[in-house]
Amino acid sequence: METMNWLPEHSAALQDLRARGLSYSEIADTINATFNTAYTRNAALSRAQRMGLAGLERLEPSLPGHLDPPKPSLPELPRIGRLREGRRTAAGSASRAEDIH
Repeated sequence: METMNWLPEHSAALQDLRARGLSYSEIADTINATFNTAYTRNAALSRAQRMGLAGLERLEPSLPGHLDPPKPSLPELPRIGRLREGRRTAAGSASRAEDIH
């Protein structure tokens, strides 16, 4: 793995872009286009963590409305008693089979 040295200008750009709410992928792409570098999303994230900036939390989603609303919980279904009755019948038939022999 190659070590990348972050120039002060790159770090300042990272801090500014993060304050604007860009994702780390968007930050890496912007810095790479501006400074002709090859930083990855993980490099930008790691540098931000070393600088004491926020971790993965985002101020707002990059695609507003993209996140689905939470699904309502399913209602609890009533218990069915037939399973227990079926077991009694099966046990009863087994005892009858013993009586026949």
